[in-house]
Amino acid sequence: MTTHRAKVFVAAAIVMLCTQSLSASGSCCVLSLSGRDRPILSAIGSLAMSHERLGGHVYDLTQRAVILKGAYPLTDYLFLSAQIGLPVSTNLSSPSSTLKGNSGFLYGVSVAAVLPEILHSVEILAAAGYSRSDARVKSASSATRQTFNITEFQTTLVAEMTIVPELAAYAGTRVYFGRNRLRTDATGEVAEGDREGNLSPFFGLRVNPWEHIGLIAEGSLGHTRVVSLTAAFRL
Repeated sequence: MTTHRAKVFVAAAIVMLCTQSLSASGSCCVLSLSGRDRPILSAIGSLAMSHERLGGHVYDLTQRAVILKGAYPLTDYLFLSAQIGLPVSTNLSSPSSTLKGNSGFLYGVSVAAVLPEILHSVEILAAAGYSRSDARVKSASSATRQTFNITEFQTTLVAEMTIVPELAAYAGTRVYFGRNRLRTDATGEVAEGDREGNLSPFFGLRVNPWEHIGLIAEGSLGHTRVVSLTAAFRL
């Protein structure tokens, strides 16, 4: 592998990723790109959709988030990354109630390693990370505020293939274990969600229109479906 070729790595999450939110939402499986010896800063917008069971009720979850991720190359093959973000829109709906909100906070950390090259023009990366998301929500018929919380541990394996020097396609899978809960802020009452483990495939395209800028579009399937757009800047 040449030293000037960009490496794909998982920016921390999640966030999400998270099993239910955008922090890996963003999150969920958002990938960024980095050079061998350069840190990277990524700005991400993402949309996640899933079904969640909380306190005996099944909710349809839709969440949008904006995420800022930074990554630093510890060596030519090892990267450390961290992320912070805001769930700008959260909607939990069931036949009996609807909870909405537009504030909160998410964060995550991860470590990623570029694996030895097996096939020409194909690079493989493995990553592991932790993420947490807190979204503030309330019902339209009540002033009672609640916090929808998601925590997740995940591992990811991704392969990227260079199509032309400025364009690459990638695909991978992630295994994640998460937990969600809904807490009433005033009383501290908690509705626990199911403990979840899942396998989620994802795929994306990366284009480098300029030397230090990469644009990434990504989608993921499985329990949580995520669509994201990323602008990555090599510093």
